[in-house]
Amino acid sequence: MGALEDIARASKKPLTRSSSEKPATLLAEAQKVDAAVTLDELTASRLVASEHDGGSPAELACIIDAELNRAEAEGKSLTEHLTDDAGYYGPQDASRPASTRRNSNLRHLAAARAVLGTGGGDGELRGIAHGARRFFDPKAQDRSHQLWRLGIAKKVHSCSALGVLTAWSYDRPACKGGRRCCGDGMPPSSPNGSHPESWVGPIEGVDAYVIMLMRPSSYGPQHDALYSQAASLIRSRSGLPVDGAALVVLLAAKALLFS
Repeated sequence: MGALEDIARASKKPLTRSSSEKPATLLAEAQKVDAAVTLDELTASRLVASEHDGGSPAELACIIDAELNRAEAEGKSLTEHLTDDAGYYGPQDASRPASTRRNSNLRHLAAARAVLGTGGGDGELRGIAHGARRFFDPKAQDRSHQLWRLGIAKKVHSCSALGVLTAWSYDRPACKGGRRCCGDGMPPSSPNGSHPESWVGPIEGVDAYVIMLMRPSSYGPQHDALYSQAASLIRSRSGLPVDGAALVVLLAAKALLFS
């Protein structure tokens, strides 16, 4: 039985229940459930509980793998990377690149161990995110953007999902006034920046319209092709017009991956 199957079969027994945001307090609580839990395991489990609680085993592992890649690029531990300046868990904000605000369970812990290679895990799923360092949820982004345009959302969501993809893929500047995207939900059409990112492509068990994984890239035909495929996937799922040629390539890639 592989690591993905282990995650799928793991118990959903809570690891912590308290409302504390102090890692040390929560670690002591978690160790009453599993004495071997480490701080980074707890942090990784809270990451996926907060960002994609009911995700597939592959999705949970990809989120942890991507944030671990980003932490390592910054020369930080996962916990240092995902806590604020005071060292607390909490929602995503200027000091936390992803949320760790929710209590986790043993299924989330199993995903953490499968990536981190700790607690009896062998790190089988390290690298599952194909070098990604960031991710976003296109479905949630589109919904939040629509609510913001309707004046319902309290938080600014100036970018549509396609806008986020474009801004990250081509490292585009913010719009006038400081908002990430302009009135059409897209970033400015130019200039391209010097730190492009690209979609990593299809991963079995990962719904890219829910978890779109992005990795550092460089400009060129392959970069543009991945952008086109990702854009067509977003368009097809959000009801926007689809680039037919890019969709053919995307479907062919999926067929090859799952054959």
